[in-house]
Amino acid sequence: MSSWPSARSAPSGSASRDLHDVLGHTLSLMVVKAAAVRRLVPTDPAAAASHAEDIERIGRTAMSQVRDTIHDAQAPTLEEQLGAARDALSAADVVTSIRIESPPVGVADELLAWTLREGVTNVLRHASADHCWITLVRAGGAHRLTVCDDGVGSRGRPHGQGGLEGLRVRLESAGGGMTTRGTPEGFTLTAWVPDEQGDA
Repeated sequence: MSSWPSARSAPSGSASRDLHDVLGHTLSLMVVKAAAVRRLVPTDPAAAASHAEDIERIGRTAMSQVRDTIHDAQAPTLEEQLGAARDALSAADVVTSIRIESPPVGVADELLAWTLREGVTNVLRHASADHCWITLVRAGGAHRLTVCDDGVGSRGRPHGQGGLEGLRVRLESAGGGMTTRGTPEGFTLTAWVPDEQGDA
């Protein structure tokens, strides 16, 4: 396990991407939860208090995740990220449909966990969507994850370097890939990684 970097050292490219992915998703979720608190205080104080407790829990978890990321410790799992996606999208009043046909294992699971985290973060930050569809299928020797929303499409989304470009590099370095497509009807992110179990 690597030591905590000194003030003169900087995270590696991989660690920097991990930090971006962890903090981008977590801060977006905290903003969504805070907005829910503000919305619910006049009509449902108990629900508002529950979201406030979530903000405290998420913040504490984020501090731990940052420490783990810098130490190159535990990677995210797809199961964890699916739970986080349901929670975050529900708090943002986004109706979510999830279909998982064949869960991946090993490196594929980690890569798709990062993909789902970034995809949902983009929905929360940029889409203004009412619905989100998350689908994972296994075919042709690869696992293919799709995150699709009915929001504003490419309008208002960042271009060039950023979370999606970092994710693309991560996927391609493992023999996978990613495409994005924005239309007036919404935005779709599709990512694929080799299936370590093969088609047998």
